[in-house]
Amino acid sequence: MKKKLSALVVLFLAFAFVLSACGGSGTQGGNTTTAAGGASTTAASGDGAQGGNASGRDDITVAVVSEWATLDPMLANDLLAFTVTNQFFDTLVLLKQNDNTLMPGLATEWTISDDGLEYVFTLREGVKFHNGETMTAEDVVFSFNRAVASTPTARITGAIEKTEKVDDKTIKVTLKYPYGPFLACASMPNLAVVSQKAVEEMGDEAFARSPVGTGPYTFVEWRPGDRIIMEAFADYWRGEAPIKNASFRVITDAATTTIALESGEIDMILSVTPSEKQNIVNNSSLHYSETGSGSPWFLAFHMEKGLFTDPLLRQAVAYAVKAEDIIMGALEGNGIVIDAPMTPDAFGYPHGFERTPYDPEKATALLAEAGYAPGELSITLRTMESPNYAKPAEIIQEQLRVAGFDCKLDLMERGAFLADAYTNGEYELMFTSLTALVPDADMITYTRFHSAHKGNGMNFTYTDIPEMDVLLDQSRTETDSAKREAIFREIYEMNKEQVIYVPLYVGMNGTACVGDLQGLYAHMAQRYFIYDLSWK
Repeated sequence: MKKKLSALVVLFLAFAFVLSACGGSGTQGGNTTTAAGGASTTAASGDGAQGGNASGRDDITVAVVSEWATLDPMLANDLLAFTVTNQFFDTLVLLKQNDNTLMPGLATEWTISDDGLEYVFTLREGVKFHNGETMTAEDVVFSFNRAVASTPTARITGAIEKTEKVDDKTIKVTLKYPYGPFLACASMPNLAVVSQKAVEEMGDEAFARSPVGTGPYTFVEWRPGDRIIMEAFADYWRGEAPIKNASFRVITDAATTTIALESGEIDMILSVTPSEKQNIVNNSSLHYSETGSGSPWFLAFHMEKGLFTDPLLRQAVAYAVKAEDIIMGALEGNGIVIDAPMTPDAFGYPHGFERTPYDPEKATALLAEAGYAPGELSITLRTMESPNYAKPAEIIQEQLRVAGFDCKLDLMERGAFLADAYTNGEYELMFTSLTALVPDADMITYTRFHSAHKGNGMNFTYTDIPEMDVLLDQSRTETDSAKREAIFREIYEMNKEQVIYVPLYVGMNGTACVGDLQGLYAHMAQRYFIYDLSWK
């Protein structure tokens, strides 16, 4: 017997942190509450409901810390790009921002076979693309097949065997194995529906800079290094957005961003740095909202070439860093130490697991065992130049120096970093983060550790351990939750032993807006939709 899920809202896989709303009346710092995990949250009264704009405003400017590399959802592999593409594209299943439930999107209903291998989606009729074309089953099949063929989407599409048209209103997705998080994956930006006609006429490169979707906003202009401009889509299937004109503006300096928010030059900060949090909370005309992040931060080694093919040097780095000091020095205490490279709120996180302890003397001894006197070995730590990367990296640099490394920082522009380090493997030691877009350990472990995904932005450490591959394959096919948790624990024990990633912390995702903006919620994976916002 098939299970049918229709217009009734479907509960999403649990997110552990309570989300807080932004957009009510301007009281001093808002109302302070405590979210799960002890997160301090400044809540305001807006509920995110659709409505008019009583203020008469029809525009919004959102500040982001750096520029996106692509606007093609099948090529995007970072939160910033997803935040922008969310405005242009829709998915078969929609994520309700304020409570993380799943609801019908471009599909009105779906059925799941008893063996969990087949998902049949009934498509919404009359949906328009920005180019005026009507969405068809062929567009959906094309989009899914294009996503499966794209390396950056592997963590979302890896379970998909094939997608096919059943009839003009129906498509069927067949999985390689039962995969519990699949519906949540179907709500992710990588599985957005694109216009087949637009992609084929424009070509991939042009489409990535001038996207055509079914989303609430249409692309207007991309000014490199400055902003992206978009406008509300009049024929949007859910109704035209309350805010008619929107732009995402790049401002790299955190203090400058806060001043721009205070002056009204911008209306929303996508990601508030810890250094600016208190300034915003103390301003009675602004609202601040935060929740626990779904992004673990860590150090990663290139396992296939360079200095860190020597396990003694990887072990030395693991003993040299102290996550608590990084949290205090770079995040002003707004973070949680992790013992494995995964957010603690995801299924499969190994609670009670012990990370490599901080022991700089042990690190120095391991350096000596590898044949290096203190200060003799020169290494390069590569990361992005934005403050949430650069400031922690500076503390890590000093910790490595204390342990005996001569560590140099290479701070890179975002696009160059993603291309060089992630895609091309041009690094020896990297400081970065990944996001569990779905709160399941598979979202990070499978494509980041499995040898079948070496390079191309997935397994960027070039890990190739046959025993780990076996465990990873088992983690995707095992249906017993307890056994699956045990498998993930073995994977993390192997990571600790081999020192592939050095887990450090998860921070807090904070966002801020001016007092008259309603409907903004902090989200663990920074999923924000301008369509849900309105002016008082």
